[in-house]
Amino acid sequence: MTNTSEPIRGKHRGGGRRRNSGRKPMPPNKKPTNIDGYVASEIVEGFRELVPAAADRNRLYTQWMRAYVVAGGESDRLLAQSPLATELLAHLESTDAPESLRDRLKSLIL
Repeated sequence: MTNTSEPIRGKHRGGGRRRNSGRKPMPPNKKPTNIDGYVASEIVEGFRELVPAAADRNRLYTQWMRAYVVAGGESDRLLAQSPLATELLAHLESTDAPESLRDRLKSLIL
């Protein structure tokens, strides 16, 4: 018969104070990083009204930063992340648009 006089704390008998008894730690490359930035309060409030859920705002930030990094900081981030850019390029190529215009659009995408 087991000794039941010891109180049970937490999820495990003996409490949650043992090593590795809590959540599994995240790898360092998966941990979120807080980014410091300053934006006018009117812009922040407008953005919060447009995108009320904080998780959606964070997803947008991540998409914008990823597109900016992929573009090397040299293109318009909205165009670079948009599928519209490839549609525009396909349209320009099918309508025999001037080569200079197609090259400018390619440089923005790449």
